[in-house]
Amino acid sequence: MKARLNGVFLVACAVFFLLTLTSASFAYELPKMVGITCDDGQADSLERMLSVTIPLGLKVDLFLVTDFLDEGDWSIDWARAKELQTLYPGLVKINSHSRTHPYFTSLTNARLIDETRGSKLQFSAHGINTDDMGIATPYGDFNLKVLSFVARYYPWHRAAWDYDGDGVINKWPLNDCQLEIFEPTPNMPGEEVIARVQEDIAQGGLPLLLFHEFTPAGVVPGDWQYPIEEFKKIVNWIAANSDTIKSVTISEALHLTDAPNLVKNYSFTNRNVNGWAKNWSRSGAGVTINTAHQGNFPEFTNSLRIVGGSVERKAWNDQVPVDEGSEYIIKMYQSCQNWVAGGWCVWVDEFNLDGYYIGGQRLGGNYWNFVGWRYYQYQPSPGTAKASIQPYVEAGSRLTLFVDSVEMRKLP
Repeated sequence: MKARLNGVFLVACAVFFLLTLTSASFAYELPKMVGITCDDGQADSLERMLSVTIPLGLKVDLFLVTDFLDEGDWSIDWARAKELQTLYPGLVKINSHSRTHPYFTSLTNARLIDETRGSKLQFSAHGINTDDMGIATPYGDFNLKVLSFVARYYPWHRAAWDYDGDGVINKWPLNDCQLEIFEPTPNMPGEEVIARVQEDIAQGGLPLLLFHEFTPAGVVPGDWQYPIEEFKKIVNWIAANSDTIKSVTISEALHLTDAPNLVKNYSFTNRNVNGWAKNWSRSGAGVTINTAHQGNFPEFTNSLRIVGGSVERKAWNDQVPVDEGSEYIIKMYQSCQNWVAGGWCVWVDEFNLDGYYIGGQRLGGNYWNFVGWRYYQYQPSPGTAKASIQPYVEAGSRLTLFVDSVEMRKLP
């Protein structure tokens, strides 16, 4: 039982993790979408690409290096970046690709902050909208430590490969911290790329295509290049199928519902005089509010901290009203970088209209180091009128878990 009956208490990296969905009562399916992304901002290639996508009304995510924009030689400059944002709102989304394009796993903490936060500050200083700006680490080089810094300043991070090796790009459930891509090789025909997009969508994925440079007609492409004539085949196909497959930016793809977040104090920013989070309860020792910047964007200072021990340790939010026949997405940021044994899980306590505990559902568990966002699908059990989300660390675990940005939203 996960609550008392009175209803008051209730690497480049490969990140290995185990996710088990044991009580999900409906199968969520992503809408049919496709995203086009382009790194570095090489001036000639970028203009070549946009001359094709913009007339078709297709959306693109650009990942730009801010120090390159300062130089404005090989790359586009600040004036052009701002012009693209102004002239083509909704079609061109500017994101960060760092300040200097380094290998992130070799950086000190100070440099990590400069390459992530510093890049974003530069964009803001030049009038570029950073509200939902994401980042792609150069060379696809990241590890858990890097992700924990990235998560402080950005709502999502795009990788540079299909990191989990399942053959499907961004299969549900997503991890906004490690969004996968497919980058066509220089000699791959457009038809083959289209077939890959179709297969990813058919298997429930979110295909994101990555390009760096585009060669004009008649020029043999080299490394990191792709023929513009083959690219035209791809985007013409996307445009021709726009009634069933939506062209999206990454930020749009991750916006699954307009419904409000039902969880109060979801980022643990409001605390009582004893330092504990308002609107939350806890089991006792080993469950605290950490204030040492272990959370995620946008309010990363505070986070829930659960340290494993001999007994189960947990926290749960105040009961929120739910509709028995509705479907919900639960999402939260989770960070564990010192795993030795055991694991942590997410449980939903369920209550009747009077607030009495009637049961619950285990939504999923992790049994390895992990940094990122987790999605869980939830449909209230019969008779449920209220629910409470409960992250907990299993008894006997040797790990420290940080949780932030706990969301529960109704799906349309």
